[in-house]
Amino acid sequence: MTKYLCQFLPLSAAENIPSCNITTKKGVNASLTIVSVAIGAASLAMSMANSVQIGNLQHQVAVVESALSRFSRNVEIHGAQLSKLTLKHIQLTEELEITQQALDDIIPVLDKHSEAITILKTGFERLQFELRHSFLYLAITQICNNELTLDFLSPEDIHNVVYNVIKFFFAVPRQEQRPYYTYKLLTIPFFHENETIELTRIPRYWAINQVDNTTIEWHHPEESGCDLRLMTSCRDTPPIRTISKDTCLDEIIAKLPLSRCQTTSIPAAKYFLRQLRDNFWITLSPKSLHCVKTPRSDYLSGMQQTWNMNEEIIHPSVSLVNVTQITQLRVLASL
Repeated sequence: MTKYLCQFLPLSAAENIPSCNITTKKGVNASLTIVSVAIGAASLAMSMANSVQIGNLQHQVAVVESALSRFSRNVEIHGAQLSKLTLKHIQLTEELEITQQALDDIIPVLDKHSEAITILKTGFERLQFELRHSFLYLAITQICNNELTLDFLSPEDIHNVVYNVIKFFFAVPRQEQRPYYTYKLLTIPFFHENETIELTRIPRYWAINQVDNTTIEWHHPEESGCDLRLMTSCRDTPPIRTISKDTCLDEIIAKLPLSRCQTTSIPAAKYFLRQLRDNFWITLSPKSLHCVKTPRSDYLSGMQQTWNMNEEIIHPSVSLVNVTQITQLRVLASL
């Protein structure tokens, strides 16, 4: 009996046959069985892993296919849009060619129109020149006779002449106008009963006609556009009145007691200075004013400044001082 037949015998019988070697073969078969089981388990695990990977690959392939399909649709859409744009570009190109051709046809017509306009402009300028000279020819006789005429003016200049005549009619001096001597009035503070006061409601400019003693007063000449420093007369002239005793200024002119004057109090000071005009100043103090008159340093040389002698001056309570450009006045004290 061969050893291969031992496998078909019962175990109890096979054990009695030495050639079968049941104990040794059984251990080898068990080892083979374990190895086979391990290999099967590993194969099963690898198969499962491969199945999972295959599933993942299939999912990724599906995602890629979906993306490719969307990309394909987008490409088709863009292709359709590009085709539409191409058609529009072709249409625009055709329209531009038509427009260019139309412009090429219009340019000669415009050149002819421009030449015609130039001819008309030249003729109009010549006609206007002749028209202006025709007005001068019509008025030449009156101009030679030294007569007033406006016939030499062109129609577009007449309204300017009328406007200027109306504008300056009231500002032109007339021969029959009576001359008025105009003065600018300046109020200065004065001391009265231990109080410093100043007159109010005094006109800024006052004019008088010494023939009939009529006067004119300007309180706010700038409001009516009247600058008495530049104009000989103003369009809006205040009422002409005679000197009476109704106002404070009338009482001052008539040297009467001041009963209608209004005053205002001002902060007290040791002395007051008011510039009358140019280099003339008015000084006012409750007592005599002790001053020193010195040359200005910027008009002197170094030697002159070294030997400079100051000039002492005592001014009364109200005085008019002439301060030239090369001198300066310094107040020392009130005596």
